[in-house]
Amino acid sequence: MTAPVNLPYDLEEVRALLDKAGLSKGDDAVTLVPYDPAFPRRPQHRRYHYRVDGAEQTVCHLVVGMNLEPVKTQAEKFSRVCPPLICRPLAFWERADGIGLLCLEHFNGESLEALVQEGRCDADEWLRVVRKAQHLLESSEILSNRAALLVEIEGLATSLSAFPEFSIVDVQLVRELAVSLLLKQAAFNPLTTRWSNGDFIGRNLLVNAKGDIRLIDYEHARPTHFWRSDWRRLTQFSQLPANLDGDKIEENLRIHEPWQKVHFWLHNLSQLSEAEPCDPVDRHIRSVVCELFIAINLAARSAATPEESSFLVTALAKV
Repeated sequence: MTAPVNLPYDLEEVRALLDKAGLSKGDDAVTLVPYDPAFPRRPQHRRYHYRVDGAEQTVCHLVVGMNLEPVKTQAEKFSRVCPPLICRPLAFWERADGIGLLCLEHFNGESLEALVQEGRCDADEWLRVVRKAQHLLESSEILSNRAALLVEIEGLATSLSAFPEFSIVDVQLVRELAVSLLLKQAAFNPLTTRWSNGDFIGRNLLVNAKGDIRLIDYEHARPTHFWRSDWRRLTQFSQLPANLDGDKIEENLRIHEPWQKVHFWLHNLSQLSEAEPCDPVDRHIRSVVCELFIAINLAARSAATPEESSFLVTALAKV
């Protein structure tokens, strides 16, 4: 077995896991091919991704890192509700020091992002892939309630405490504003949840030669009340075909509603709390913080009554 050097585990541990799960099939020529990380993470959130190749075919996708058991659990749940879309967990083992090894089903495809960048995916094909993925996610939709919605919103607002840009007072005020806006506006829509991987972007949508698709990256996979934010994230952080008609994306999605933007930027900050502090990440965080305040301001000004709008705008001015 060959692999890059300076890895946080012993290669024999990988072999033992593959053998136990019946994945290596006695193949001595197993090779680990690394993938580049999307962004640098803090040690407790750091992930090492590999394609595990045998002599004749790819064995699986391997993820190595701390605190991987929750990822494994969520991936298992996700694969049960959306089996045609998710790469199933095949094996998992965690060492005494907390480093885990997670084997996922391999899907031999290319990312939608790469296909667009290389000019091999036009607008029609792009929409087919995205709509197919969303249709499969739609099958996981269930009714929810206000209490569950509140838990999700407050969890996002609490994540702001990880950033030095926010004082304790700022966090509390933004929490009150965000919770007030999101609860009020979400009440005008049926309370349902759908599963999402939390990072619905072109890089995480794989397509094979037959047109089959998979959604990958289950770090933040869970049911959410804000599944429409998948489309905003897709259009914000993915390269789009040059001939794509914007109306076809926005149709029936309401991705420009102010309260959806509040959730979108809160969710982005929640994910960035896992990033390793460095200059590019810090600049991005400052940009997202600005976008969050702009979104709250716009949502506050569009509140239903003059009294509510006045209160929210006055409170925002204090941040």
